[in-house]
This record gives sequence, C-alpha cells and structure tokens, in this order.
Amino acid sequence: MKAPDYRDFVPENERAKTKLKTIASPNRWWLAEEEQLPGAIMSQVAAIINADRGRIDSYNTYAKLYGTFTPTFWNGYQLANSGRPQAPIRDRLTYNIVQSCIDTVTSMMIQNKPKPMFLTNAGESKVQRRAKLLDAYCYGTFYANDAYNLGPKIFRDSAVWGDGLVHVYTEEGRVKFERVLPYEILVDYLESHYGPESTKSLHRIKNIDRTELAGMFPDKAADISKMSGTAHFISASSRSVADTVTVVESWRLPVGGNPGRHIIVTENTVLLEEDYDDQFFPFAVMRCSPRLYGWFSQGMAEQLVPIQVEINRTLISIQRSLYLGGTQKIFVKNGSKVIKSHLSNDLGLILEYAGDTPPVYATPQIVQPEIYAHLQTILGMGYQLPGISQMNAAAVKSPGVDSGRAMRTEANINSQRQQVLSQQYENFFVQLSKIIVSVSRKAYKAGNKISVNVPGKRFIERINWKDVNLEDDEFELQIYPVSKLPNDPEGRLQSIQEMMQAGLIDPAAGRRLLDYPDLDAEENLANASLDYLHMVLDDIVDHGTYKAPESDDDLLTAKKLTLEYIALGKRDNLADDRLQLLRNFNQQIDDLNQAAQPPPMAPPGAQPQASPEAPPTSDLIQNMPGMTPGQPTP
Repeated sequence: MKAPDYRDFVPENERAKTKLKTIASPNRWWLAEEEQLPGAIMSQVAAIINADRGRIDSYNTYAKLYGTFTPTFWNGYQLANSGRPQAPIRDRLTYNIVQSCIDTVTSMMIQNKPKPMFLTNAGESKVQRRAKLLDAYCYGTFYANDAYNLGPKIFRDSAVWGDGLVHVYTEEGRVKFERVLPYEILVDYLESHYGPESTKSLHRIKNIDRTELAGMFPDKAADISKMSGTAHFISASSRSVADTVTVVESWRLPVGGNPGRHIIVTENTVLLEEDYDDQFFPFAVMRCSPRLYGWFSQGMAEQLVPIQVEINRTLISIQRSLYLGGTQKIFVKNGSKVIKSHLSNDLGLILEYAGDTPPVYATPQIVQPEIYAHLQTILGMGYQLPGISQMNAAAVKSPGVDSGRAMRTEANINSQRQQVLSQQYENFFVQLSKIIVSVSRKAYKAGNKISVNVPGKRFIERINWKDVNLEDDEFELQIYPVSKLPNDPEGRLQSIQEMMQAGLIDPAAGRRLLDYPDLDAEENLANASLDYLHMVLDDIVDHGTYKAPESDDDLLTAKKLTLEYIALGKRDNLADDRLQLLRNFNQQIDDLNQAAQPPPMAPPGAQPQASPEAPPTSDLIQNMPGMTPGQPTP
C-alpha cells in the first residue's frame, strides 16, 4: 500500500462540499489530516532551514565574538564557522569590545525590574478585586520561574543574536517559562517580510531527551522509543552520546473565520493536535534592534563586527611591531674585528675592539604614536555605537561626580540613549504577563486546576486561577518599574530625603524605599500597626470576613483608613453587605474612642456636690417604697 503523501490531502470543508478529490497546496500544512502532518511539517521545516542557513550560521559567529564556544552540529545540520578555535591562544581576541559593550548595557538595563499591572476598564468592585489578585498571580508566576534572573539572560541573548525568547506554557497545574535559542525558531522569510505582525505560521525545532518526551506523552511512548536519535544525523567523529530526539512544534494563528492550529510532531508521529485561538504566539520576545523587514532582529554583536575586526587588526600590527622591533640593535663597522660572542647582557661587560669606531647601540621607535591614537579612536567609536562610555564599561565614576544630584543627572544622561532598549525590555515583561493570562485561561477551560504561590512579607498565599479569571476586554495591561531610584546608597538616600522634605512621602515610606537590609526589622515594627489595619479592612472588602477593632489598635489611623475604604467602596460599587461591615467597623471605632474619653469636668466656680446617701433602715421602722424614714404609715 502506498504511504500517504501530504501533497495529496483534501481540506475537510472541501470534502464536505464535493466528492471529487482535489489537491491542496503543499505549503498549507495546517490543513493536512493527522496522518499527513509529520511529512507536511517536516518538509516545511527543512525548506525554511535551507533558505535561512545564512541566519543560522551567523548565530555561531556572533556567539564566538561574545566569547562562547559554539556547537559544530545542530539538529543534524553542519554549521559553518563553528566549533572550538584550532589555535586558542592565537585566535583569542585580545580586546573583546563586543562582550564589554553587551555586558555593560545588560547591567544598566536590568537595574529596572518592570512589574506589570492590570487596570480594569469597568468600575465594578468585584472586577477591581479580581484585577488586584491577577497582579499578585502574575507576580507569583514571575517569582516561581525566577523571571527577574531570567530577564538578564534573555536581554543578553537579544544583544548577542538580536532576539531573546521565552516560551510560556502550562505543566502539572503550573505556568512555566523556558528559554528558547533564536535558531530554534523558524519562520518563512516571505510570510514575515513585513515583520512579526504579518507572520501567521511559526515552527520551533528542539532536541529533547527521549525519556522525558515519553513521560510527557505516555500514550505515544512506543512510537517515541522507535524514533531515530538526533545523534544519528551527526558524523561519527563528532557524534554525541545523548539520547535525544528531534521534535517540531508548530503554530498557525487564526485568520478570518478559520481557527488556528497547534501541533507537535516527530519524524513520523503526531504527539499533539489542537485548535489555537490566540492572535499571538506563546513566546515573549526581547528585540534588540528590529530590522526594517523580517521577523528577526539585529543584535549588538552584529553592529560591532566592523569595530571588532579593526581593533583586532590594529592590535596584531602593534603586537608584530613589538616582537620585531622590541629589542635594541647594535651597529658594528665592517672589518672592526669585534668579536660578536662578546656582545651579551652580562653585567660589567668589557668589550675590546680594533679601530677608531666602537659598536653603536640603536633603539628605534617601535610603534608610531598615530597607531595608538587610531586604536583609542576605534575603541571610542565602539563604545559610542551602543551609547555607553568607557567609564561605564569599567565601572568608574566620572571625575567630579560626587553628590547624589550629580550622580542622578549623569545616570539620566547615560540612560537617555538606552530608552528604546528600555522600552523593549519593559514590553518583554508585558508580553510575559499577557501570555500567562492566555495559557492559564486555556488550561482552566480544559479542566485543569491552575494555581500559584505568591510570596508576602510574612507568609505565602496560594491563588487559584478561577479566582482571578478576567476576560480580555475587562482589563488593560500596563507596566510600571519596581524602582526608578538610584542604586548607589548616596544617590538613593538624597533622592528619598528630597521627597520627604517636599512632603511627598512620610518617614515610614522613606524607610521602605531605602531598602537597606539592616532596616528591615525596624521597618516591620514601625509599619506593623498599619499593615494589620490594611489586612483587616482588605479581609472585609475581599472576603467579607469581619474582625472588630480593639482598644489597643491605632484608632486614629483606623478611622482615617476606614473612611477611605468606605469612599472607595462607594465609588467602585462595593456590595451593600460589605459596605455595611465597613460602616459597622467605623461605628465601633467611634464607640471605642467615646469610651476612652475622660468624664466631663465641672464648670469653674461650681461647688462639688456630694453623692446622695441611702436612707437609714431599721427593723423598728417600717420601710415602704416612696416613704421617708420616720414618716407615719398611712
């Protein structure tokens, strides 16, 4: 029986309309039936790789410029300009400006830790509370995946290769992040000509451990065990001993009324096939310098290649000049009968010569000053290209910049050149949050329980997705920096002092902003009362849990906060029962304040009145209500 050919498939909607067999375009892999998917997708991937070999090979060149040993093979394909240098000492860069610039810009960029915030379009209190929990849910996901340590690596990837990527997915009830190398991403150059916005299909090719893959798809374990390993495609001299297999994951975005498609295949097996509804791929991308056209971006390493080549050429010229002319020259007159073996570097050496011309020692200029000046010019151009200074690269403070104000001014000047990169880095975290919401919602609709642990000051709170689920039209995602204050202690202290003197913040907020580790204990004690009141009032608003105020609470602050919560609740249409709880809390504060008041003082000049005494009683006198003792009985 003839094996199925992906080029012979018929779209399902066409088969429903007619019984005639039609041949669809082989490029439309997303319309193939299940038995035709492996061949359709694998042929597409092979065609894209062959057409895009220049980009894939260039990644190894940029990685070597940064100072990384690169692989010789990738998914069975021989890579050009790769592998370890044949002569490491000779080929090693003596001044790696590529690595210096990339590391400097990375250190400047990661000082800001962007924090996404979900702002609701509606004024409903319920939606507001869900948005607040959604903020915590995304932050907990960042914390669980160590996002603020992963971010610098992704930024460095974008600086070296042009693009840094993170794949967001769900597994075992958790949202997870995975770093993706840019050569794993394959898109058709014609489809992506107008940029990422025009790209509708994307493939990711990856090598994965065979046992791990079988654990992910246990129903396909038998087929996975029979697959050819990735090492099978590598020559015996360079073959790896790892038991990995090659997997391709493909996405097709919805177009018009047609649904998208998400498929995972091997060379002969379909591991996953499902519809895909999002209008974006599940990859958060940090783009260093987007090109005028195409999906992939330009990295800093590519921009610095001409500078690095000229630096290497100049240093080689200086090195050869030092080797050839770095020793003294001795001029001896021909026929002077000077014994050459007597010319040595011994101390107190006595030389005998015949004739009237002694030997002459000459020390010529080894390297022309213009060559050193040219080297310094090229180095300056190299640092100016990404917009940094050599002092920043060397972590040296500029002369005369000592005060906190001067440090802030210099930091602002240095950061202006990096505004575009800074916006790209912040947008990367916005993409992460957007995809977190999408994959969580999709997993929840599929019947999976999705949750995350959110760290607090004193405890860890568990948040379930069902408690934060919001539709896309119910919120707007914005980004805010965690801290824009200077990082050095002097500049940070002076900035906070200026804000306190201007009345913008109080001393308690100033202590929190200083973020000095040795002030944590003092800060916790100073803010304990305020934190407790916020916790009580938040429980009333969020959960309807009531805890009455007590006499040892800060009643003045509690009164102010309660009135603010009541006003906020009325503005956001808080449920009537919870508004009433807030009013009850406020009334009990008033009662406690009233009970704590001292008794009223007598007016000036008034004589104090004695307390009335009870009338005397006696067994001899009959006492009746309303009668004075001694009064005769009626």
